[in-house]
Amino acid sequence: MSFAELRENERAKRLMAMGRMAANLAHEIRNPLGSMELYCTLLKRDLAGHPTSLELAEQIHAGIKILDRIINNCLQFARDLVVRPKTLINAEQILKDAAVYMQPACAEASVELLIEDRGDYPIRVDPYLVQQALLNVTLNAVDACRGQDGKTVRIVSDRCSRDEWRLMIRDNGPGISDADQEKVFDPFFTTKQGGTGLGLAIVHSIVSAHGGVVSIDSVLGQGTTVVLQFPVSAQTADANQFTEQQ
Repeated sequence: MSFAELRENERAKRLMAMGRMAANLAHEIRNPLGSMELYCTLLKRDLAGHPTSLELAEQIHAGIKILDRIINNCLQFARDLVVRPKTLINAEQILKDAAVYMQPACAEASVELLIEDRGDYPIRVDPYLVQQALLNVTLNAVDACRGQDGKTVRIVSDRCSRDEWRLMIRDNGPGISDADQEKVFDPFFTTKQGGTGLGLAIVHSIVSAHGGVVSIDSVLGQGTTVVLQFPVSAQTADANQFTEQQ
């Protein structure tokens, strides 16, 4: 077994252990957090005529919503993914949907979104999960480039080979250090203020569930490229691996 395979196996074990812990914590926290949100909503209603106090209650409510998002991410990360593949003529619809979702975020961050579609072989993936993985990576790229002049995020779909389908997300942002590149797919690791550290861990889980591989290449000051590789086994109907989407 190669060093890369050993490292990937070790990562899978860590992800499994972290997933169990995340699920247990999330379930324990969710019930009291739900009560807190209910009482905070009632409190805001009672404070409608007191703007200063209402603003403080709004800040509490915003914090509760952040915690709820973290819990949802934990539960999703811990959940066993069921890949429901669908045969698509090509990747066009996935790319179009990504553009619709991403354009407002790119406009708000002053980042240009570029999309390139190469090749025209059919693909067979779970479009919902792939869309989620693509959006998670792209949003990270947009955030990295936020507010900087001349920044772009490019999504490249490469289906020029019968052997694999590759999605490449490239940005010309600040880049990621070598040390951080080793950790970016680990759960709860983040360099973003307010980040949950689960976005890329979920991406890793989604691609792995398809039998694929995620890789990252980044140079400080030049940008980052994340590649999602879906092997030919993910493009064909394999009843032993996948549940057919109805």
